[in-house]
Amino acid sequence: MDTKTLEQEILSEVRKLDIAMQTHLLEIVKGLTNTSRIIGEPGWKVIEAARQVNISPEDLQLMEAAIEEWCERVDDFPEVDFDG
Repeated sequence: MDTKTLEQEILSEVRKLDIAMQTHLLEIVKGLTNTSRIIGEPGWKVIEAARQVNISPEDLQLMEAAIEEWCERVDDFPEVDFDG
C-alpha cells in the first residue's frame, strides 16, 4: 500500500468519527509523534492515559504492578483517580 492510499484510508476512517473522538485521536497521534516519548513516560502518566480509554480498575492495577516490576523502581507519583 503506498503512502497516499494509506493516508486516504486513515482519513476515511477518521471522518466516520464524531468531533469528540476526532479530537481524542488527534491527541493520541500528537503523542505518538512527540519525541519525548522516546525517552519514556512516567508510569503514572501511562496509567492516567489508560484510564481515559475505559480500562477497568483491575486492569489498571495490573498495569501498575507490571510497570513497577519492569522498571524495578517507582518514583512517587500523584494520586491517580481510577474511578474518573
